[in-house]
Amino acid sequence: MIPRATYRLQFHAGFRFTDAITLIPYLRSLGISHVYASPYLRARAGSPHGYDIVDHNALNPEIGTSEEYDAFVSALRANGMGHVLDFVPNHMGVGGCDNAWWLDVLTWGRDSHYADYFDIDWEPLRAQLRGKLLLPFLGRQYGEVLDAGELRWEYGDGGFRLRYYEHCFPLTPPSYAAVLEGAEPASLASFAPLFAALAGMIDRIERRDAASSLRRLVDETERDNAWALAARLDAERASPEGKALIERVVDAQHWRPTSWKVAAEEINYRRFFDINGLGALRMEHAATFADAHALAFSLIERGAVDGLRLDHVDGLYDPLGYCDLLRSRAELLGEPLYLVVEKILAGHEDLRERWNVDGTTGYEFMNAVTGIAIDPRAERAFDRTYRTFTGDAARFADVAYTAKRFVLITALAAERNVLALRLDRIAQRDPHTRDFTLLALTRALVNTIAAFPVYRTYVRGEAINDEDRHDIEWAIARARSWDITSEGSVYAFLRRVLLTETDDEQVRESYVDFAMHFQQLTSPVAAKGVEDTAFYRSIRLVALNEVGGDPARFGLAVSEFHRQNAQRAAHRPHAMIATATHDAKRGEDVRARLAVLSEIPDGWSRAIARWARLNGRHKTTVRGERAPSSLAEYLFYQTLIGAWPAELLDAPLDPPAFAAYADRISDYVLKAGREAKLRTSWTNPDGEYEAALERFVRRAMDPAAAPVFLAAAQAFAREIAAGGFSNTLAQTVLHATAPGVPDTYQGAELWDLSLVDPDNRRPVDFARRDAALRAIDDALAAGTERAAIVRDLLARAGDGTFKLYVLATLLRHRAAAGWPAASYEPLETTGPLAGHLVAYRRGRAIVAVTRLPRTVAAAGLPVGELWNDTAVRLPADGAPAYRDVLTGLHLHPVERDGARELPAASLFSLLPVSVVEPAECALERT
Repeated sequence: MIPRATYRLQFHAGFRFTDAITLIPYLRSLGISHVYASPYLRARAGSPHGYDIVDHNALNPEIGTSEEYDAFVSALRANGMGHVLDFVPNHMGVGGCDNAWWLDVLTWGRDSHYADYFDIDWEPLRAQLRGKLLLPFLGRQYGEVLDAGELRWEYGDGGFRLRYYEHCFPLTPPSYAAVLEGAEPASLASFAPLFAALAGMIDRIERRDAASSLRRLVDETERDNAWALAARLDAERASPEGKALIERVVDAQHWRPTSWKVAAEEINYRRFFDINGLGALRMEHAATFADAHALAFSLIERGAVDGLRLDHVDGLYDPLGYCDLLRSRAELLGEPLYLVVEKILAGHEDLRERWNVDGTTGYEFMNAVTGIAIDPRAERAFDRTYRTFTGDAARFADVAYTAKRFVLITALAAERNVLALRLDRIAQRDPHTRDFTLLALTRALVNTIAAFPVYRTYVRGEAINDEDRHDIEWAIARARSWDITSEGSVYAFLRRVLLTETDDEQVRESYVDFAMHFQQLTSPVAAKGVEDTAFYRSIRLVALNEVGGDPARFGLAVSEFHRQNAQRAAHRPHAMIATATHDAKRGEDVRARLAVLSEIPDGWSRAIARWARLNGRHKTTVRGERAPSSLAEYLFYQTLIGAWPAELLDAPLDPPAFAAYADRISDYVLKAGREAKLRTSWTNPDGEYEAALERFVRRAMDPAAAPVFLAAAQAFAREIAAGGFSNTLAQTVLHATAPGVPDTYQGAELWDLSLVDPDNRRPVDFARRDAALRAIDDALAAGTERAAIVRDLLARAGDGTFKLYVLATLLRHRAAAGWPAASYEPLETTGPLAGHLVAYRRGRAIVAVTRLPRTVAAAGLPVGELWNDTAVRLPADGAPAYRDVLTGLHLHPVERDGARELPAASLFSLLPVSVVEPAECALERT
């Protein structure tokens, strides 16, 4: 069942299947066809998001039992609905004591059945690590942990292990000999030589079978004695003898525990980005794929799951092959599978036809809607203001390049080293390239990855397509032009390898393998370097700093917006389209409000200059520099007015409500400062600077300490709120009517003035939303005309119910109007304010919304006669009369210059948005 409209729900211990069941009638009434569920497979205990899965083949018990899950699925079906599961193929939660696959690898090393499931380099450059898995889970250096007695002995789950707080490090059976030697009673010690003999066995399978049998025998016959021995060793762990035994035992393992800080440079398992607790999986390995998808396919086969959203698909070795395999397996089950990928597209990129999926999760639509709300004419003025305030004149492309290089030499240096070693091994096989040093190859890799213009290419052994060739050639050329110290032949070699240019088939296989591993690194570098670093360093107008966005692109042409929509309608009609997601940097209505700044650049410039003067007394000096930085201050002002709660725009700054807002802003500004990695960071927090940053925010947001500033900020937020409201309505209408499957993030049907995670994971007041929708429906059922309802909702626009009304009306109307399968046709706009209109036809419906509203109406909403002679030109087969789906009002086209038009003054008589249908087929929807 292809979704018509989805609604994202974030499951966790505080929001379970049983909670979701109670929402299903409300979601159905809203017009939702499918719940879009966050990961609900077994994750790490207490996980707030579910992406740290430790068992792909079990439900998360914190979210619900199998019976509760079945009840959730049944309730959906009873309401004519289904659900899409957010599936995580790229990685699992590792470390801890809860991932059986991971613990098996620690126990048996390369002999583990699951050794090939994880992406582990068993032959790293450092000799001491060969054959071992680096475990970067210690809070400080290994020696300090050892001296402090923080490595504890345990016996459990049928074996001996060391434990470091929540992390279990199981011992490999041959090392039991050192533990059992001289143990009491003698019956337990008698096993020592048997375990010691395991080391001499050559056959790996026989060795493992024998070791398993011995462990099982000890557990069956000596469990209490083994437990007592572990307790005795634990009591002596900090003594010289105890530490010596631990060192001896640790040296014999397939793993090496180390400080978490070592991971950046020496880790030898691939991670999700730079998170040590998320280990990457090798889905190209048949057994991994089969074991990781057993439950998912079972749910698909019995009709419980209608589709999958694939998380971080670009992290996989072969994303295209993976999606092909998913499709083919689903077809064998006889069930159609809705499939969308979390894929970030560059500005010049479209999802290629080769992708065997329904589409992406819709980041590109989110950025396009924001883009058309930005006035490109203000770019120079914004540049001047930003440069004057912050002193930053760098181009975003340069900031991104620097940030990606920074990530490659810090957080992802280990992954870079592994890749460089792969390239070096290839170079050493050819006399023409063997003289390239590892350092030169590493430098070329760093520069090329930092210059990469897309998240990744898709070289996979087939003929290189034009898009991949262009992106690789471009990155190589750009990197080479910036690197004046390296020989050009190094880059020529890297180019040949990435483009797999050789006549030798064996060499070509090595080239392809390297290129596919290379591609797995470019995507996390882009994510960490651009979204999680550059987006916090280059903040000219943060409405543009969104996942998948390009802050250098100051606005989007309406023609490009139409092109993207038309292409989606023709090629990916079931792709998701989003305006907010759990990964978003800020809520959809924050972006809508901040976009208004592009219409008043001079007003913005004057405001922040005054605010800086008022707040200068709240700054301090940290090691000779003013704190916070001007960059942090500039971000603070944008965030403050962008996320200002709607209920506080006109009200006195009530201490409890405004204090809660101050807490949110303070938390956000601190997180942003750490993400920027300029004066503090997550790995090396500067406590003194962070204290100065928090002090500044707290004082600036204290009504007693900064009354003049807060009055000015509140007035400015109120001034741009009307334009923000118009942008919100336009965004909502476009979202509900454009080609694709509109996805609503939980709670965003009312004001979404949230900030980045964890702010956007706050509990949602669903009861309030349900009551608001019921009140609207009661009014409709009582015969109240839609125009009257609209006027009432406009009078109290601050509560956000109007947004709910627009969304529900259009989502309910969507199926009956046939929009999911309808064609898309851009419509011409005419008149003096034609550039402030976006209009298109879906089927027989005409959609028109206002853009750049502040320029049309300096105060209030841009409605009525303000539009003068501006109009939407109708197609030749347009109807003689129309009826507005939202207001119920009738509209009649007028003749002008031989064509029929709908005047903007009629379209926007009540609202700055309009969706009209031919009067003879318009249906009243509730």
